[in-house]
Amino acid sequence: MRIRVLCTILLVIALGNVFSQIVDEQFKAADQSLMFMPTAYTMPRGSSSFTDYELFIVQYSYALTGRTHISAAMVFPMHAELIKTFTMGVKQNYYKEGPFQSALFVSYNPEAQGGMFGNVVSLGNTKASLHAAAAWVTDLTEIQKDYAVMVGGIIGMSNRVSFMTEILSTSQVIDEEGNGIICFGFRFKGDKTSWDLGGGRLLKDNSEFLFFPILKATILF
Repeated sequence: MRIRVLCTILLVIALGNVFSQIVDEQFKAADQSLMFMPTAYTMPRGSSSFTDYELFIVQYSYALTGRTHISAAMVFPMHAELIKTFTMGVKQNYYKEGPFQSALFVSYNPEAQGGMFGNVVSLGNTKASLHAAAAWVTDLTEIQKDYAVMVGGIIGMSNRVSFMTEILSTSQVIDEEGNGIICFGFRFKGDKTSWDLGGGRLLKDNSEFLFFPILKATILF
């Protein structure tokens, strides 16, 4: 409960800073996402990024244009079967006006014959920003359909350190359990590299379990 209250307070602070003076700052590594959820922001044309989650999941992204990303992700191929986790993705920023941006994103896993189609909106500046996304998740083999919802924010504590939090859930989980996952942590930013260090836990969890650790590294080149 204390974690949820703290994250809510920080999101409110971030909302206040969203409408502060916009700072024109160079794109930093990992600005295209929070810990897990995407933002509407895109990398400069021709640039690439490599992201590693927990030393277990790897992702490569390339900016075809200043508004179009293509990506490929998979579980680190320690075993031949893990090749089946290969997932392709595209993000297209189609609206940018002042502090408001919006982007479509699509991902597809050929082995599962399923994926995700959604939209994310981002409001803010380099000092603080808020993000919300909704996506349709489907498995074409089982004709299973669900909706994912995500909301989060990030607020700068200094030029190189930010605090961020996000909540991820699905319509099925919300309908049946009213639950989801809340993630929170710090981003240590450089011009070309960033490190995310934080944790996550269920929104409804009455056990003594505090959180599972999250470690993420991103390189922009």
